[in-house]
Amino acid sequence: MGITGLTGKYPLERMMANIYVEARPKRRPDGDPTVDCVVEDHANHVLATFESLRKAIEWAKKNGHAPLVARVRSCS
Repeated sequence: MGITGLTGKYPLERMMANIYVEARPKRRPDGDPTVDCVVEDHANHVLATFESLRKAIEWAKKNGHAPLVARVRSCS
């Protein structure tokens, strides 16, 4: 069966909040290089920083999240 959430109705993984993977810096002009990629929560709190988009996504999945990527950008 697996671990259930606080209500006991849904598996714990379904109760995880959305997280987002974004390139930094935000609002950079087109053509400017990306410095790094971050994983952040709904309130823009940075949970982790990575040198590549792939590493950020792998970290999010490893920690039980389904990462949302706003747009595809090259991170380094």
